[in-house]
Amino acid sequence: MLRTKQDRVSGEYGEYVVEQHYGGERFPKPNNKGCDILLPDGRRAEVKTRRVETRTPKWFGPMRSLTDQEQPFELLVAVLFDPDFAGAQVWAMDWNTARRHAKKYANTLPYTGAWREDPPVERFRLSA
Repeated sequence: MLRTKQDRVSGEYGEYVVEQHYGGERFPKPNNKGCDILLPDGRRAEVKTRRVETRTPKWFGPMRSLTDQEQPFELLVAVLFDPDFAGAQVWAMDWNTARRHAKKYANTLPYTGAWREDPPVERFRLSA
């Protein structure tokens, strides 16, 4: 399940649960720029993950690829794990929705904000 030697457990686990939920296959190299999973329908998914803790940043990691000319993913999936990893809140959105919201926050998304209630954003909960 985990493929990196770095301390990126939540990111690796986030990719794993998204892969299990949607199907598809993670790219062989962890930290692949712009997309992490190739979905069964051919879309490329970028996964951004955080775990709820009091000392962690209040936003998902930056999406440097949003400034690229090419579109490296069709689906952004933001995963916010509970502190014990027993469950997660998940939001999924297309490229245009991600780009529209993230550029307001220097190419990242805060945990809270209007983006979470935008109608094109799919919301669901995953449980262990």
